[in-house]
Amino acid sequence: MCSTDLDASDVWNLHIVVARKRHKCSECSLPIPVGCRHLRIGSLFEGSWETIREHVECDAVAEFVRKKICEARGERGFIPVGGLDEEIRNLDYYSAPELTVDDIAACEALGIEVDWSDESDPTVGYEEVASWVWDLATAPYQEAAA
Repeated sequence: MCSTDLDASDVWNLHIVVARKRHKCSECSLPIPVGCRHLRIGSLFEGSWETIREHVECDAVAEFVRKKICEARGERGFIPVGGLDEEIRNLDYYSAPELTVDDIAACEALGIEVDWSDESDPTVGYEEVASWVWDLATAPYQEAAA
């Protein structure tokens, strides 16, 4: 669930930059290749500076999970950098959303399993959707790591 019990950083300075050397994404741990646009975050927390680098795609998935899932369920907070994987694993605690006909077609076309146990209200788990989105976002970097 989106964290709400952590203190915010005193300074949070975010820039989109182009990598001049290879870095490691703080979210998915995959490489950020030279020439790749990514987030560089400078953070001051409890008197210590830290620089965090993250794929733009990983940040987008974290924002998707926070806005479309956590906030839709009434939770407020944020997902700590490096915590997206755990957040996705914990999404099975949320009840599954009801799907429209278009949602069902889109999920099935993407290979996301739809639960038809109650044919009047087919559902898909948030965990499956978020995992699929994150796999899609990190796929190009999986190849670079190989």
